[in-house]
Amino acid sequence: MARTCSSCGKIVPRGEAIKIDGAIYCLECAANLGNKTKNKGWSAEFGVPDVILLSVETIPVEITAYFQAISSEVLVSINPEKFRLYGEKDSPIKVVSLTYDIDTFKLQLMEDLKIQAGIVGANVVLGVKVFYNTISFIDDEKLLIVSMSGTPVLVEDTSFIEHHHRK
Repeated sequence: MARTCSSCGKIVPRGEAIKIDGAIYCLECAANLGNKTKNKGWSAEFGVPDVILLSVETIPVEITAYFQAISSEVLVSINPEKFRLYGEKDSPIKVVSLTYDIDTFKLQLMEDLKIQAGIVGANVVLGVKVFYNTISFIDDEKLLIVSMSGTPVLVEDTSFIEHHHRK
């Protein structure tokens, strides 16, 4: 099923069309959008490309093209003082949790992977993995490194993925 590029008006085969914020672009126009922008290769004007992220390594549909693996990282400074338990007799203990912060970072990393995949012309990222590492310094400061990586691919038919993805 052919589609029309929102930028140049050219008829584009489905496997070569990239959907960004609801608009369809040919690979050339999608790449040009990425080349013209400043924020990690994509503009807020166009938002985050409509790319599907999957943790699985293989999918039951034909993959048209594979691209070089992509990754994104964030460094979080952790103050050990925040994690000590405070309190006196019969007083509540204060505990700081990073769960919300780490989830926020993971969402930012996923958006970054989608942008990188959209720039190269992929519509799916396979094998998305999240890694956590810590670095300790002499003065007890710790850094938490959260990284996410995957392999961008171009898939002709995403209906199977989109069906299961939206459930």
